[in-house]
Amino acid sequence: MTILFHIHVGLTISLMLLSGASMAAQWHDVADIRAAAEQVLGGNGVHAEATSLDQRLRLAVCAEPLVANPGRAAPGATRVTVRVACPAPNWSLYVPVRLSRQQSVVVLTRAVNRGHVITATDVEVITRPARSGYPVLRDAAHAVGQRLRRPAAGGTELTPSWLETPAVIRRGQRVILVARSGGLEIRTNGEAMSDGGTGQQIQVRNLSSGRVVSARVRNGDIVDVAF
Repeated sequence: MTILFHIHVGLTISLMLLSGASMAAQWHDVADIRAAAEQVLGGNGVHAEATSLDQRLRLAVCAEPLVANPGRAAPGATRVTVRVACPAPNWSLYVPVRLSRQQSVVVLTRAVNRGHVITATDVEVITRPARSGYPVLRDAAHAVGQRLRRPAAGGTELTPSWLETPAVIRRGQRVILVARSGGLEIRTNGEAMSDGGTGQQIQVRNLSSGRVVSARVRNGDIVDVAF
């Protein structure tokens, strides 16, 4: 009697498990519905996340690939409704999707002090959610060689306001003024009227003529003037 009882109980439990598995096989996987809604909107720097999908959702298994169509949304919208439909058997539902835009940004790899001149090992490019309304550096090369205006911790996202071009020429310094026109080059001595970093425009006094001209800093000794 005891043996028969255990056999009966075991068979009952097995049948319940098989029945549950069979029931589950009748319903379409919610994860597949979520993926269909997200894939139609994601990519190109946009991260899509389907929300408000109940795991207990019961829809018949679709015999064909799901079809997802996003509704109309204003440019820059962060929430869009996607219609996910099954051709056979015929059913559909609307899935809310939250959007966040990603962008590449330059961040510090370590803490650095004010006045530090950035090197290639000090920065890296990572992807973060985009924040509207403020400029960011996307290319590490734009930070290398620049000087920090204030101390910063590792992971700090750099913007142009964090950086300044270090001066390679100082006010009062003697420099070489170079003027070019075609294959002709003229050099003369000058005096810097202000500090300047590589690529910056500064005022320089021509020591021969006494004339003050605008010139672009080439390096610590030479400035170029339009001829």
